[in-house]
Amino acid sequence: MDPDLAQTDQAYSYVGDDPVNEKDPSGRFTVGVCMGASAGIAFGFGGGLSGQVCLVRTVFDPNGEDDIGITETVGLSNVGVGASAGVGVYYQISDALHLQDLAHQFYDVAVDIPFSAGLGIGFRGDVFWGKGQTNRDVFGIDIGLDFGAGISGMLFGTNTWVQQAHGGGFLDVGSIGPNVLRSIWDSLVPPRLVSLNRIVDLLDRADNVKCSYGAKCR
Repeated sequence: MDPDLAQTDQAYSYVGDDPVNEKDPSGRFTVGVCMGASAGIAFGFGGGLSGQVCLVRTVFDPNGEDDIGITETVGLSNVGVGASAGVGVYYQISDALHLQDLAHQFYDVAVDIPFSAGLGIGFRGDVFWGKGQTNRDVFGIDIGLDFGAGISGMLFGTNTWVQQAHGGGFLDVGSIGPNVLRSIWDSLVPPRLVSLNRIVDLLDRADNVKCSYGAKCR
């Protein structure tokens, strides 16, 4: 049983009454919806630039916190394979406990793969990891669509800034409060994505891939 929860007759309620198949993670994650752009060419060594803006929200917080804000990320790459350029829309999931955990420098492996030649639409996937501003290890993924041309896989060094929305207004400026941002987030993020099992499974799968290439496992 979970000693932090009140006594109940459901000993495994913290894993949905399924302790065999479910997991007991640290308690919270972040889920975001993002827009970004990237371009690069590399064959071993080369160059690439990327940038993205995300509307990010904490989910499954055990204390009931519901933080939301904007993250802004820029990246520079000089190692990779292939050439690509495009803009993308995608979802971001991380094991950050707070929005400020996402602020700092991270490693980011990005892959762009077109669905078919000449279509101009493809898969975009990122795996990122590092220590956030709070000095906590953070691991996350981006999954979505890329509109552009080319195929590539690149290692970026990124820097992320976080602007958290507070009750005083939109990012402490203007008149749009966090509840409006939450409504926007609700309209853009499908409920099936905000599933504890799905989030844990996606992060575990991505971490296994990262570990298989010799990077530190989370």
